Amino acid sequence: GDRFVSTELGLLYLGKDISTLVLQLDLMGVCSSSHPLILDIVQHLDAKAIKKSSDSLKATAKKMKSKSRK
Repeated sequence: GDRFVSTELGLLYLGKDISTLVLQLDLMGVCSSSHPLILDIVQHLDAKAIKKSSDSLKATAKKMKSKSRK
């Protein structure tokens, strides 16, 4: 599942909960030698999503700050 934290500006994405991913891969019959590659891919994509969420929240904060100055 996805992990979020609520802030004054909205939800901030913290990343995927991958604590059970290896178990899920085993249950689906995925070869254990593929697990590191799959984990790397998931973590890479997750890092991009986390950055996008963070950047979006920063932009919202910047907009609010500029509006409050007017």
